[in-house]
Amino acid sequence: MFTIFKRELKSYFSQPTAYAIIVIFLLFALGLTFTFGNFISVGDASLEWTFFSWHPWLYMLLAPAVGMKLWADEQRTGTIELLGTFPVSTWSAILGKFLAAASVWLIALLLTFPIIITVNYLGDPDNGAIISGYLGSFLVCCTFLAITMLVSA
Repeated sequence: MFTIFKRELKSYFSQPTAYAIIVIFLLFALGLTFTFGNFISVGDASLEWTFFSWHPWLYMLLAPAVGMKLWADEQRTGTIELLGTFPVSTWSAILGKFLAAASVWLIALLLTFPIIITVNYLGDPDNGAIISGYLGSFLVCCTFLAITMLVSA
């Protein structure tokens, strides 16, 4: 599983795919927070309505860009037969590919840390609620990735 994870993660960052998705996510997430989310005027220190409410919509649009290549590339390049002959179980291949795609999204989500610094500078938020929001956002992203992998397979 770890070998498949490393191979998939390396394939994301050896092409501009992961970089483009991360930059687009960051621009939209932070841009929507400060424009349509009315971050300054609302005064939402928990980031619930100004920041995290946009994440499911962004994942719905961007998660397929990360997840659809997982099985489609194997089929297109003909390496799915090779993967089937390796001494790895099916679940190891599925988990390795899923964890690689989830790692790309975890990196993208962690790169939104300046919003936490901004909220802590401007007010006194409940950081536990913010961390819970990040965890929930990541789990929603993982759900979209799982659905995308199912469709891609």
